[in-house]
Amino acid sequence: MTSEPRPVTFVLTLQPLPGVDPVKALRWILKTVLRRHGMRCVHVCEENDGGPSRSTMTAIDEVLRGYCDAQQRIFAAHRGE
Repeated sequence: MTSEPRPVTFVLTLQPLPGVDPVKALRWILKTVLRRHGMRCVHVCEENDGGPSRSTMTAIDEVLRGYCDAQQRIFAAHRGE
């Protein structure tokens, strides 16, 4: 019995430029990375000097929930379900 090799995990830190909506930009990035490159986000957290921003974290959670639902639909379509 052979076990599958453990997938590689990358850590990426992004910082929005002035005037950029960070939640919308993050959503676009996650969708693009999944659809074009087959890499799925498994963890996201926001880091601030003053601690996590509650409203931003809630918005990111909502984005990820929608992202995960869309990802499941995409994989189901690829499998022919």
